[in-house]
Amino acid sequence: MILKTRTNLVSMTACVIEWHNAWELTYPDEYGGMQAWQPLQDAILKGNNKDYVKKYFFLQNLADYQILIMALSIGDNWSNKNHFLSIRNITKDIDDADPTEADRRRFVITPWDLDTSLGGSYNGSFYDGTYSDWAPEDIAKNSPYPIFPISSDEEYNAILKQRWIEGRLGAFSVNSICTKLEGYRDLFIQSGAWQRMVEHFNSQQYRPEYVNDLEREIEYIEEWYKDRFRQMDAYFGIEE
Repeated sequence: MILKTRTNLVSMTACVIEWHNAWELTYPDEYGGMQAWQPLQDAILKGNNKDYVKKYFFLQNLADYQILIMALSIGDNWSNKNHFLSIRNITKDIDDADPTEADRRRFVITPWDLDTSLGGSYNGSFYDGTYSDWAPEDIAKNSPYPIFPISSDEEYNAILKQRWIEGRLGAFSVNSICTKLEGYRDLFIQSGAWQRMVEHFNSQQYRPEYVNDLEREIEYIEEWYKDRFRQMDAYFGIEE
């Protein structure tokens, strides 16, 4: 089951049903009615209960999600929207004696719509050396819906710190992030795709926000991430 959240489901305010909220039952097809809605309803109504969260969510997955948001400053995916809540099989029993079976009933949280990453903004207003300064500690103050109480949990915070310790040497290392940025930069430039895009935008009456010098922009973003990496280390008290 995939539960798509696009609004603050706690207050349920300012909701345009056509695009703020959605849910999708992919399997089993015959499992309809209130039973299919129940996991989402429970997550909304009980998401402020730490015991419920620790039972129905994978803490490791929540920590991975939070590290992603903190390290890359993904401002449009935190607290109230732009993530999926997925359950492998809602017919399974969370209290099953077999942990593998019980795990199939747990939620997994997945981000999407990542256009605010790496200091950017959804409207393209941050570029050319000027980026968002949303600090890691400010992100941590506002936990992802519906995990409000978990941010003060000692077990969860220990997992969160360990995930950064591991990630800073791997996927979130400065070298790893810069290598990915430069790889995409080279692909855009060498294929001619970036130049075609620039020419297309320049021909428009109303031009969107974009950068002409992609190489310089990537250099700026790499400097932003190097600083972000230091901020993350400082937040978790890591000294080299």
